[in-house]
Amino acid sequence: MTGAGQPVANAVDKSGHGYHAVETVSGANTPTLARHPASGLRQNLNGTSDLSGFAFGGSGSGANTIEANATIAPDGTWTAARLTFSAENQIFSQPLDLPSGTYVGSMWVKGVSGETLRCRLSGGGEFTHMFNGDWQQISGAVSGDVLTSYNISTWAGATARVVDVWRPQHEAGTIVTPYQQRDNQYDIIEAGQRDLWYFSFDQIAGGLGVTLPDLGSDVTEFWANEAGITIIRGQTIGAGHRELPGSTRLYAYGIIDRGLSEPETASLTKFLEVKSKASA
Repeated sequence: MTGAGQPVANAVDKSGHGYHAVETVSGANTPTLARHPASGLRQNLNGTSDLSGFAFGGSGSGANTIEANATIAPDGTWTAARLTFSAENQIFSQPLDLPSGTYVGSMWVKGVSGETLRCRLSGGGEFTHMFNGDWQQISGAVSGDVLTSYNISTWAGATARVVDVWRPQHEAGTIVTPYQQRDNQYDIIEAGQRDLWYFSFDQIAGGLGVTLPDLGSDVTEFWANEAGITIIRGQTIGAGHRELPGSTRLYAYGIIDRGLSEPETASLTKFLEVKSKASA
């Protein structure tokens, strides 16, 4: 079964008519199946559950280690990671490729009481944090700075060498919101939120198309993507090939071989909202 982050070469026609959408160009342009929470896309970091999106740097960085799922997290699960810095002037970071704006970064950390850690969680606004021996959620915001990276380190005289970390997050705005687990750009989930599934196209060329019979002159074509909901009535669609919209996020697509009444159009709109919007 295809999962988030996997290519899609065949999309099954759910109407039962057998007009399946299939790959039409090449493997390089096949759309990718993806999901994100109905609450929207907020998390900017990758590999946030196992910290696989992060890397060590600094002098002698090869001696540093990370252990995923090494200790008990604040919620009682065995999901917190443990970082071991080998010396001073070490950094554990993830680059940020984002436009200038207002951002806030947050993370849960735990270390030996009285020891310190150097933090840059928003892409700017570096600060020193002192541990109290228990789990603490730290955060930092920035507005208008050039973003470099989200990081914690032993720079600037920080004394910590073993640090437990959990749920790093970087997002737009100044308010820390509920955590989103982001394995990569195609797989983002959030506790208590339903998943919105979609096709992510590469925007270079079409990846899925369907071969249709002559549907006539009063056809309704519809879809939901990142731009919103589109319902086109009174179309003429003859026999032949038709490409699915090559959207960044295509949540739903369909063709009905007749016109729709106003109540039917309202019902279709609601269906597309459920497929694509947090408010539905």
